[in-house]
Amino acid sequence: KLGFMQDLIRGIKKIIHVNGQSSAIKEATFSNTTVNINALIERAYMFLEDEKWIEADKYFERVLDQDPKNARAYLGKLLAELNVKELEELENCECFFDDKDNYKKAIRFANEELKTELINSTNNNRLKLNIKIESFLEEAFLYLENENWEEAQNYCNKVLNIDNRNAKAYLGKSMADDHMKKIDEILDHLKILKSKDYESFEKFADKELKEMMIKPIYERAKKDMSLANTENGYKEIIKVFQMISKYQDSMELIEECNKRIEQLQHIQQYNEALSIMEKAKKETEFRLAAKKFREIKFLKEAEDKEKECLEMAETMRKDSILSEGKSKMKGSSIFNYESAIKIFEKIPNWKSANDEIIACRKRIEEIKKQEKEKQLEHQRRSKRNKKFIIAFSSIIIIVIAFIYVLNTIIIPSNQYKQAMTLMNEGKYAEAYESFSALGDYKDSKKQAKIAYENCLPIKYEEAISLMNEGQYEAAISIFEFLGEYKDSEKRIIEIANIGDIVTFGSYEQDNDDSNGKEKIKWIVLDKTEDQILVISKCGLDCQAYNYEYTDVTWEICSLRGWLNNEFINSAFTEEEQSKIAITTVINENNPSYDTYGGNDTQDKIFLLSINEANKYFNLNEARKCVPTDYAIAQGDYYAVGGKVNCWWLRSPGYNQKFAAGVNDDGSVYVRGSLVERGYNVVRPALWINLKS
Repeated sequence: KLGFMQDLIRGIKKIIHVNGQSSAIKEATFSNTTVNINALIERAYMFLEDEKWIEADKYFERVLDQDPKNARAYLGKLLAELNVKELEELENCECFFDDKDNYKKAIRFANEELKTELINSTNNNRLKLNIKIESFLEEAFLYLENENWEEAQNYCNKVLNIDNRNAKAYLGKSMADDHMKKIDEILDHLKILKSKDYESFEKFADKELKEMMIKPIYERAKKDMSLANTENGYKEIIKVFQMISKYQDSMELIEECNKRIEQLQHIQQYNEALSIMEKAKKETEFRLAAKKFREIKFLKEAEDKEKECLEMAETMRKDSILSEGKSKMKGSSIFNYESAIKIFEKIPNWKSANDEIIACRKRIEEIKKQEKEKQLEHQRRSKRNKKFIIAFSSIIIIVIAFIYVLNTIIIPSNQYKQAMTLMNEGKYAEAYESFSALGDYKDSKKQAKIAYENCLPIKYEEAISLMNEGQYEAAISIFEFLGEYKDSEKRIIEIANIGDIVTFGSYEQDNDDSNGKEKIKWIVLDKTEDQILVISKCGLDCQAYNYEYTDVTWEICSLRGWLNNEFINSAFTEEEQSKIAITTVINENNPSYDTYGGNDTQDKIFLLSINEANKYFNLNEARKCVPTDYAIAQGDYYAVGGKVNCWWLRSPGYNQKFAAGVNDDGSVYVRGSLVERGYNVVRPALWINLKS
């Protein structure tokens, strides 16, 4: 085409003009941006010089908005964060900074020269701080050895201000809190393992340091485990392993300890059941022992003993039936022997039961024959005696009438007159006895009451006189006769000697609420100038030593609470309670098993200990205890018809799940019974103030 050359030249010029203009714009823009960033950085560093840390950080952020990879901006932000004016001061910082984000980004985007400067500052800073940390730690552990716990804490805190991940500093703080002088004392300060500072130590400590702390604890616990032979012992070892549960095979050893505890519990249950079996004398007792053996799992001996107990119980049952049947085989009543046969038929082929049945039937035939002969003889005698009956009947009637008149009129009349004479002569005590003997004759009861009321003041003065003369036994006899008259009961308490019986308080005893509570009788065990120690003559109630089957001492058992709350308020008036002394009760360990007896207590009502039961009762016979009807009704099913039964002592048994007591034969049961056993009776003891 004509003129193409001009068109081509014109197009080329156009392209050249546009590109040149764009390049110039870009160059101008880049130049302006660089100038702006440099100005911002320069301004930010001036803020650092003036210690205006927040303003400096804002300007460095503005730089990063334009240039996200600007190493000088990240360095500036690090300086502002650490409150440092310039790079050269970084090595003097009081904390490590190489883990901070601004530092990491400054290193990442810095050139070789800046990166070298930063690394040198970091190394110098770490070297200086490590020297300072070691110095502080040395001071801290030196203060620990000198038992200056406060200064030890201060130096550990100085370390943590520099390095909040320092395990030794956390260890030092926990040692100071627990007053632990050296690391090798860790076995005597195991509770340190539960402190927050020790948790931080575990978090930051290296493997070697942890091993140094935990290995002695682990080794000691394993050694104790090999020597342990009690439930409490294994429980204490479990507590230690739980503190170091992540160390080696601690969890497996905890499981092994639990297995051994379970084995000991089975053995304990077995021994308890064996004790019941050995003491068993009745069918119910053997069946109770069998039940205890049945409750024991995975013990072949227990299965064998259960069978043996059941066999013994069955033997006792059949022997009892046999004895019952034999007891009927007496007298000349056919009914007795027929009853015996029915009883023997319940146990066919048992021992002599079949022979006894034959003997009963033979005896029945003999009795029938004898009765037939007696009837014939009676008929013959009736004919002979009929003649005499008519003759003597009138005489008999006269004699009977005379005896009746004599006993109901003549003799009582004379006795009544004599009693009235004694009354008129002022001999009221003798008159009271005479009128009482006459019963319902005339107004004898009324006269007896008058005589009794008249003799009370006289007898009281007589008793006081005897008391002043030191004739305490005679005085007590009269005070007992006086009953509740004036302060007779109080006087008895004042002059009672060891072994005497006194009356104090009242409690339900005959199991009949309709007639009110009965007076409580107490045996005097000890006496001082101002007080007497007494124990109830009977078992007043039936209570468990503790409501739950658990380790327990007198201090925390439910029976102590019941005695000093429910019982004391039920048995004594406010005036009587004021006379009961608050006693420091010494709770000794079990003398045979050394079971811990717990802390001493302050009580008004308490139980005797093993040592006191031996001290105050020197014979088994004296320790025997008869429960009241009320106590039997409350659960003392071993005591029937006034029989003696076991009673609690406050001392622990062979472990703290058992409490000592006194057996029904009066012997002290040092091994003890299960604390939740609900059929031992309670014999409260207390000190009574004589001067109040």
